[in-house]
Amino acid sequence: MYCIYCGKEISENAAFCPSCGSKNEAGPKPFRAADPRPSRAAELAAPASQWKPVFTPGTIDVKGNAAGLIAALTALISLFLPWVRYSGYLYSENYNYFEFLQLLKSDDVYLIGSGEAFRVGLFAIAGVIIIAACRYTDHHFIAFIGDALLLAGARFEVSCLNFIQEEADYFGSIKLKAGFSVMLIAVVIDAAAAAVLLYRRKRLSKIAM
Repeated sequence: MYCIYCGKEISENAAFCPSCGSKNEAGPKPFRAADPRPSRAAELAAPASQWKPVFTPGTIDVKGNAAGLIAALTALISLFLPWVRYSGYLYSENYNYFEFLQLLKSDDVYLIGSGEAFRVGLFAIAGVIIIAACRYTDHHFIAFIGDALLLAGARFEVSCLNFIQEEADYFGSIKLKAGFSVMLIAVVIDAAAAAVLLYRRKRLSKIAM
């Protein structure tokens, strides 16, 4: 730049002209530290390997997976809890999930065959395995299939129980016990956890796009 009084070239940061001593009307430019933050253009130009993720797994993901694992464990335990209680004139006895299937194909009842009892029992075990595996593989939608298998096995036993109840009224009573309720609670917890995790994944994927 040049002095407006004498026309000599002066530095932009000079307060006075070194030739005529006049004051530099523009004045020295204030010092501004460089912004340490990278510009938006620099961020976009960076390779994809250096991009920072917009979201990281939070407490919702951890709690959701934990709830699914707890639900799977609870469903497994429920299979060995008393599902059905028979109360007769001479004795009373509780039956767990698999014992009731054995009862249904016994000589006294024989509502189902051995093959059908095996398939129903396999449904319950497969449902528990699928629910637990989905938490480790992050495939939460498939967890609903495990829930459906558990409900199918429970529904089959309840339908058989209702049939037996009509005959049992003459010599005793048959009632559902805690095992059935515990399994339903486990299925509800797992389905809710899977729904929350699926919704969160879908929402975060939209925001990150």
